[in-house]
Amino acid sequence: PVIPFGGPGIVCQIDESRFNHKPKYNRGRPPMRENWVFGVLSTAYSPSRGYFQLVPRRDAETLLTIIQRALLPGSTVHSDDWAAYRRLQARLPNIVANQGVVVHRYNFVDPITGVHTQNIESLWSRLKSTVKERRGIR
Repeated sequence: PVIPFGGPGIVCQIDESRFNHKPKYNRGRPPMRENWVFGVLSTAYSPSRGYFQLVPRRDAETLLTIIQRALLPGSTVHSDDWAAYRRLQARLPNIVANQGVVVHRYNFVDPITGVHTQNIESLWSRLKSTVKERRGIR
């Protein structure tokens, strides 16, 4: 079960990342398939709260369903400019009150609005190091 978090005035960051263990020096078995994980994270709480799920596709239908399940109404969402995240306020008006977008092609932190996804990107790095130690997702 998912315990929703976020809410009015609380910033939540969303992102997706590919997890697969690649063997060093072309030794061992290659990865069976790509494993995409979608995540929602809020650092407004201590400790931070998040929800992560393996997804078969990264399309809007799949990701919006997860956002709707994980966030409380009135949440502010920060994301990158991935096509599935476009117009979240219009697609989920009861859940997403505001959306901030950062275009990583130009900046990691939007210089005007201060929008960033650095917290969830940092979390991906820590999770992937654990996956690397375990030699992949099984």
